[in-house]
Amino acid sequence: MFCGGSLFSNMNANARDIIDSEANDRLHSYYTREFFEKESLSASFQDNIHQSFKAMILADKLKEFREGFFDKARKRIRAITLKGDTVIPTAGAEAAFGKSSGEILEEMDFPYTYSHQWPFPPNAVKQKELVNDSFKAVFEKAAAFI
Repeated sequence: MFCGGSLFSNMNANARDIIDSEANDRLHSYYTREFFEKESLSASFQDNIHQSFKAMILADKLKEFREGFFDKARKRIRAITLKGDTVIPTAGAEAAFGKSSGEILEEMDFPYTYSHQWPFPPNAVKQKELVNDSFKAVFEKAAAFI
């Protein structure tokens, strides 16, 4: 499964092709402040799914719950982050995985200009071989893990 592994508070979706800065700021404000303030009103949402969602927002919220999960599941999870990714940064994934980060997480960096939205840019004609090699490197790791 591909998914964002960063804590929400570490993510920055402010990009022209994701959301604008105002929307990004409002989402962050809601989920890092208002969401937890309103939490007492939604006591019926105290199941594991809701707890898991809350645990992935802020580093200090449900830290033992989150890190305990990743510690137990560390042999079944692998994460690859990209050094140049500013939307879902490595530091956010490290904060999410906690002490299991060293076993779960690998940071990669590609020898060309890339972004979160375009890790394998199709228009990098002059660097086509580098892009293809990077793509293969990521998916060979994924296939080997499966």
